[in-house]
Amino acid sequence: MKKILAMVLALAMVFALAACSNDSGDSQPSNDSNTQTSDTQTTEPVGEEDSGEVDRSDLGPIKIGHICDLTGTDALTGAEARDAMDYAVQYIGTICGREIQVIHQDSQSSASGAADAARALIENDEVDVIFGPTIIGHKMAVAALAQTYEVPVVFYNPTPTVPDIMNNEWVIGAAGSNPQMPTVMADYVYNELGYDKIYTLTKDDSGGTSYMDPFVANYEALGGTVLDQKWAPQETTDFSPYLSTMNDPEADAIIAWTSGAPALQFWQDWYNMGLSETLPVVAVFHGAFTDTFICNSLASTNPDVLEAVLGTVAPMTWAYNAGDPEIDEFVATYREDHDGAYPIGNNLSGATVQNMMVLKAAVEALEGDTTDKAALRDALLAVDITGPEGRTVFENGSNMATKDIYVNEVAQLDDGTYNYSLLKKYENVPVEGLSVD
Repeated sequence: MKKILAMVLALAMVFALAACSNDSGDSQPSNDSNTQTSDTQTTEPVGEEDSGEVDRSDLGPIKIGHICDLTGTDALTGAEARDAMDYAVQYIGTICGREIQVIHQDSQSSASGAADAARALIENDEVDVIFGPTIIGHKMAVAALAQTYEVPVVFYNPTPTVPDIMNNEWVIGAAGSNPQMPTVMADYVYNELGYDKIYTLTKDDSGGTSYMDPFVANYEALGGTVLDQKWAPQETTDFSPYLSTMNDPEADAIIAWTSGAPALQFWQDWYNMGLSETLPVVAVFHGAFTDTFICNSLASTNPDVLEAVLGTVAPMTWAYNAGDPEIDEFVATYREDHDGAYPIGNNLSGATVQNMMVLKAAVEALEGDTTDKAALRDALLAVDITGPEGRTVFENGSNMATKDIYVNEVAQLDDGTYNYSLLKKYENVPVEGLSVD
């Protein structure tokens, strides 16, 4: 029955695309002192012209609760996510005559804070849908509340394939799954780079294992040899004890990931120990390890380290120069709206726009009515769109999306900023990851 409903909704989207207004509009203010509500001046929206056939402005704004870290250890990324969501509202405009109101709630860099934020958004603000959070533990807490309250939650960065997430019918993993990037990287490392003996080093937590375990499984299945695996706590301030044992002369590379301040320390120690000359690093995941702010920090503290980091290979869900028409359109519009600047390397702006496009297609299929949350959930899962992060489609009854994965290298652009430049695109990678068969 669920598959039949999804097919009906998918057909409905085709007929509804011309039926909904795409006018731009400002967000509405919030009276909740614990929230921040987007209040951006919208420009002419990207998309089809207003057909005038459906206008559901009588229903008021579409209310999106956005959970991000605005205080605590992850506040820098949270601020970027907040700004990206505000820009996504500007980019999309209105949907079926309804303005989009984003209510930002601070998760305070903790799972309990994320749960409190979700509860406030649902009970106090009566949101139609929740976007975020981005950290695995926070997602688990919010997913449980979404199931309790029966409100759809859309994750706009990769989602762990754990039972509590995969079996939760109110979770919309629109940015795909954690195994997609590392399984692609296993193929790239073994078949494209020709590295058949490697070390691994990553965070000793659920995030680290969720990326490294799929990589190792695929890499060994392809015939590669893992010489040793190192697991470093997130609070690690000295990586030399881990790196000093990586001395096999036949080793080709270190497959690694950590994030934030430890990432800066990792790159410093790797360079100071002379390993940049002998053991290149390949990122099993990009987040806060090879992203723009890491490069900017290294540029200000040790340009020599940054020079060694440039060219590092990392997986993404986009590349600014991939040549996809939807990416080109997004980059051109973004640059017009930001004085010629490119979207930041982690592409939070593209991710939030992509997921706002998913919501737009679902709401259009429902002719603008988001009252029935179960119908909205099913419409979200029936979406098949292509945007600034390639294709998003939910296949085989999954609540996580099949995604395009772009293998990139860290690069400095002509304007002096740091970003990711395309090496190879893997299309339609399934939720379970790239098969080695």
